[in-house]
Amino acid sequence: MNCLIIDTTSSSLIVAVLSGDKVFSASQQDCGLRHSTTINLAVEKALADAKLTFADLDVLACCVGPGSFTGIRIGVATVKGYHTAYPKTKLVAFTSLNALAYKEGSNCCCIDAGSGLYFAQYDKTQCIQEPCLIDYCDTKDWQTFDENTFLLQQEVSLVQDKIAQNQFVQMLSPLYIRKSQAELNKK
Repeated sequence: MNCLIIDTTSSSLIVAVLSGDKVFSASQQDCGLRHSTTINLAVEKALADAKLTFADLDVLACCVGPGSFTGIRIGVATVKGYHTAYPKTKLVAFTSLNALAYKEGSNCCCIDAGSGLYFAQYDKTQCIQEPCLIDYCDTKDWQTFDENTFLLQQEVSLVQDKIAQNQFVQMLSPLYIRKSQAELNKK
């Protein structure tokens, strides 16, 4: 099975192509605010490295959040555009929190969101507690990761598990846990 994985929710841009058991990556750590200008080139490079075209893809996988509001929109919109052009591809949605839980080998994870922490619990690919925003004081003894944590290998493993379990979605929906700064400033 051939799969394209995209994550634009943090300052890192994660783009990978799975072809059989091989991973071809065109990811960039600390991509900053350049996701919209670099994503398509990164996808082209990963596909070229894998010697595949969009028509060869069976699955499109996208990190739907939580993370940067603009980053989430860029990733979800890009994958939706690819899916519109190649509607026979299946869709996999995953979260940055679930990928982090894979990295840590535990079921609890939290990511520093700047004005609190994004938190969720997982049992492999199954969500135990839905992602939410919690206060720093609720996590005295927890290890917290910032949004620069690079999760390529964890996302590859997570997507492979979701494909093996036929956890496909009909449509990608962004995961926004808190209101955007614009919405907060409107009040």
